[in-house]
Amino acid sequence: MRNIMLSIVAGVAILSSAALAASAQPQSRPGGDAPVFADGAKAPFATFLFDATPVIERVSHTPAEPGAGSRVKVSVVARQDQIKASLPVSRVNLFYSVDGSPWEGVDMARSDADPDYFFAYLPPQKAGAEVSYYVEAADTAGNKTTEMPGPASSVPGGAANFVGVDDAETEDYVVPKDIDILRLEVAHDQDSLLVRLKTAGKPGKGDAAGRGAYFYFMPMLNAETGGGGMAELFNTPLLAYAPLLSSYLGVEPQGLFLLSSLLETKKPIPGADVKLRRGDDELLFRFNRAALGPNNGGEYKTMAMTAAVKTLDGLLPWEASPYLTFIMRNHKYRVREGGPDATPIYAGAAEIDITPPVGIPLAGYAGRQGKPSDGVLDPLMAQALALKAGEESYIFITSDTFLLRRKFHQEVALKLERSIGIPRDHVVISASHSHSSSGAMFPELALLAGDADQKLYADIVDRFVTVAKEAHGKMRPARAGAASAHAPGLTLNRRQEGGPVDDIVRVVRFDSALDGSPIAVIFNYSAHPTVLSESNMKFSAEYPGSARRALKEAFPGVVGMFMNGTLGNAGPACPGDCGSGPDKTRRQGELLAAAVADAMKTIKTSDSLPVQFVTQEILVHPELGLWTTMAGLRMGEFAILTIPGEMFVELGFPVRARAAEMGVETCVLAGVTNDTMGYIIPEEWYHKHIYEATFAMFGPKQGEFVRDMLLDILAQLK
Repeated sequence: MRNIMLSIVAGVAILSSAALAASAQPQSRPGGDAPVFADGAKAPFATFLFDATPVIERVSHTPAEPGAGSRVKVSVVARQDQIKASLPVSRVNLFYSVDGSPWEGVDMARSDADPDYFFAYLPPQKAGAEVSYYVEAADTAGNKTTEMPGPASSVPGGAANFVGVDDAETEDYVVPKDIDILRLEVAHDQDSLLVRLKTAGKPGKGDAAGRGAYFYFMPMLNAETGGGGMAELFNTPLLAYAPLLSSYLGVEPQGLFLLSSLLETKKPIPGADVKLRRGDDELLFRFNRAALGPNNGGEYKTMAMTAAVKTLDGLLPWEASPYLTFIMRNHKYRVREGGPDATPIYAGAAEIDITPPVGIPLAGYAGRQGKPSDGVLDPLMAQALALKAGEESYIFITSDTFLLRRKFHQEVALKLERSIGIPRDHVVISASHSHSSSGAMFPELALLAGDADQKLYADIVDRFVTVAKEAHGKMRPARAGAASAHAPGLTLNRRQEGGPVDDIVRVVRFDSALDGSPIAVIFNYSAHPTVLSESNMKFSAEYPGSARRALKEAFPGVVGMFMNGTLGNAGPACPGDCGSGPDKTRRQGELLAAAVADAMKTIKTSDSLPVQFVTQEILVHPELGLWTTMAGLRMGEFAILTIPGEMFVELGFPVRARAAEMGVETCVLAGVTNDTMGYIIPEEWYHKHIYEATFAMFGPKQGEFVRDMLLDILAQLK
């Protein structure tokens, strides 16, 4: 038996160099002419060289406790094992069941920003429904890591809740039909593991006089016992069906064996109690999984191998199915019957200087032609607010940046997920859209912001991560509330004289629940930070920066966080004699801060609020594979909804009206957040060929589409 096994293992390494050279023919490929061994695709045991299956690193869903009618985003981080011999992840699939219904499958989308991140949405369900789901990840060879649907259950014709892998198709001359494995499946119940092999013919028709002795064996690795993996087959428990065991050793043809002790003891592993049922085209094993040792996590690895042997010194071609890692776990949530329960609030805030070196170009005006900056009027800053409600945590970052791109948001979010465990879906980043902020951030914006500087970009990413981590470390019991105030005369419709404006400032306040000291204040107003013209060549946070400084004087210790609103056609204004240049930005900021302070004085805060959060990935251009992200947070009677660009003010009115009908008294629409799709304008304005239509890059329907997405997200925050 030992010689047989050694022959099988050695067979993996045999490949004729002469045959390889003869089959290698240059082919025209995107990367140039590269030799291709076409017959390599037919290799029956190539996957044996890659015995590590994908790593499912994280599985989560948002919202954690969905309400009726709310879609649920399932997020998975699945990656290639970087330590063991493994292959790239090719796909991830999601399976779900509602109230015990048959399992349905969903192909998960792969993130355009992170190849290890996959997501899919489960459909809305009625109140009280219980949804179970599990995921599986496959690599390019078909090796698979899978969670499991639950214990096996008896159904007509067999048992349900098996998971498995299909074997690669091979030519009939390579593998004898009667031992050719089509599929390997596993399941579990309270005490046992079930292993099923689907075969191409009636299993086990070989004979020593003809084709030879035959056997099937499945290495069974317990992830918690360690060991040398499948490379050490002699010290790995093998679930086997081999009549030659009876012929040569006098033991049962099926069992759970250790090859290292089988010849000596002629006995299987104690307590396995292997049972075998043979069908016309399958073998079904059941054995006591306790024989593999304790395993609290329920993670195991297996594969199936077959061989037909004429003598102990030779063997016919054999094959190995792809490797299968299975984890006895799945995930569940129950759809809320009513609204979410109030939960204690924790908050922390911090800010950081993000002013680049003088000489870096400014962003905002093409007329500057990417010329270098020549000074600093006031520092550019980034602020972070870390929130925790129940078991869920969130990061909100505001910044004196011209705009944001999806790539930047995803990079910061990924770093935060890996460093402090905040799900990347729960990271929201907003730009003030100051036209005197830093350029050189994004190569696609060279016209408005000068040539990109990779070093600067990396430095700003790191600063955003740093400030978010600092805020996270400062979290403490907090009180939160919101209110609105009029701030007239500070905004105008720059596209249409006398046209619609939104002159309401919306304010969200967070105070310490321990001593009442201010933690952070979010203020949301709709106006372009373009008080300073293109002739200005010095960095400035514009009127939002002036407002923050005034708020800090009025409320010592507070971190002011400006979120621009529906600013697409909203320009800045300043009533009375406000001066010009820096004096005007200072005066406009002070007037806005005064309105914010008025609102803050009326806010009633609470240390416990019902909290809901939803996030929506949107494929905005299917042919180009372009995605964007929108999100919504509701805390009691206020909400924050994100907009990936510069929305015209009138598109926000129906959203805020619907919010008011839902009891959302303060609805923050945060423009230029998480991404920038350019201007988001009504279709009627698009067809008038105005300047903003040039940068409404997804066509005439984009404005109404984003508006409807805001309404959809809002509806999920009931």
